Amino acid sequence: MASMVLAGCGDALGYYNGRFEFCNSGLQILQMVEKKGGLSKIKVEKFDWRLSDDTIMSIATANALVASWKTHEELWPILAQQYKDCMKDMNGRSPGMTCMGLTNKL
Repeated sequence: MASMVLAGCGDALGYYNGRFEFCNSGLQILQMVEKKGGLSKIKVEKFDWRLSDDTIMSIATANALVASWKTHEELWPILAQQYKDCMKDMNGRSPGMTCMGLTNKL
């Protein structure tokens, strides 16, 4: 569980509302972090620092894994439903066309 939480934290920091995720310049990212007072001063707030589509889908995966299931056959429909449900929370994020298209087929 800790690895999923830490992955979500790292993804949220690396996403920064799409500014970092789609920036190919490490120097520009470093300058943006420095403008915020450096890494130790960054506060990831709910309304200022949105989670990425990847983190939302990781949360859906975690929700499915902690649900009540005994076999893989029981897990798959739970996982599919979690993925379909999390697509409702993609507004303002950047999910890929493949992800959205295939999730819609679940």
